[in-house]
Amino acid sequence: MPHGEGHTDGADRDVTREIINTLRSSEVAKFVENNRLNNAHMDVEKHFAVAFVQEFDAVLRTPGQKEHVWSINWRLEHHTETSYDGYEAWGLFTRVGGALRPFYLAGRVSDGEGPGVSYYYLLATGDLNGDGIDEMVADETGFERELDNLELWAWERGAPVTIRKMPSQ
Repeated sequence: MPHGEGHTDGADRDVTREIINTLRSSEVAKFVENNRLNNAHMDVEKHFAVAFVQEFDAVLRTPGQKEHVWSINWRLEHHTETSYDGYEAWGLFTRVGGALRPFYLAGRVSDGEGPGVSYYYLLATGDLNGDGIDEMVADETGFERELDNLELWAWERGAPVTIRKMPSQ
């Protein structure tokens, strides 16, 4: 989908057919099922609300080995006059065998009642402590402006771990 059609952010990459197919992949579907995020059995194409896509190079999984990474935040939702179902998720992906495959996924059910999960914009990566693995600086954009934070993450045991979190205002 081209920029400006409501499903993208001007600073992000276009949401392409490849991104939609990635979100429909068996790895993502299994994650959604295992974490009971898909109570309404939502279809990625039918219930797609938004995705924010970034690409960057980082050393996260193997010390000293840089890889090209895609960060994808997405939300699926289904509205009726009396109900709302959905989920919000974030993942880190690399290209394996020609297709984007997740190596980290996180998400939660969205009920439409309270503020949704934050979207993460990765601002910078770099090895700050000399261990051969990059730390990440992320902008956490919440439902309300006062929920926005600037975070410093380390990569430990296959997942980002918050080292420092401070309001971005």
